[in-house]
Amino acid sequence: MKLEEFLIKDISEIENIMIRPGEDFFVKDQDKIKEMVDKALRVDFHAVVQTNEEGKSQRLISSSDVLKAIRAGNKLQLDATLEDTKIGTKEFAKVRDDATINEVVKEFKKSRHSYLIVESDQGKPVGLISRDKLIQAIDDLSPI
Repeated sequence: MKLEEFLIKDISEIENIMIRPGEDFFVKDQDKIKEMVDKALRVDFHAVVQTNEEGKSQRLISSSDVLKAIRAGNKLQLDATLEDTKIGTKEFAKVRDDATINEVVKEFKKSRHSYLIVESDQGKPVGLISRDKLIQAIDDLSPI
């Protein structure tokens, strides 16, 4: 059986692989580093989406971004705001919430990012997909 047949059969809906952690997965410019870390830990996920005033994706902040900032010598003060620290990436990858699994795979391949922000047709984030979660979903379907 071809990979696409597995995907069509069981995980053809993006909902089945998307992590939708609710409000804890959004952070704002004025949020403090400590608040961001607390939110990420509450949802047991290694990334959050920083949104602007309109609620649209502005940055993707992963645990790797925090570690890179520390390694670079940035003294991340837990009470510093995200606006002050500018950690995370503005060059994030994204897909619409009606994307097919094939489109998700293509975007991961093209972007080489570990996460995709899933956005509504209004351009607002509604969830995240991790490369690891996608691979696990495919592996779970494998008859081998």
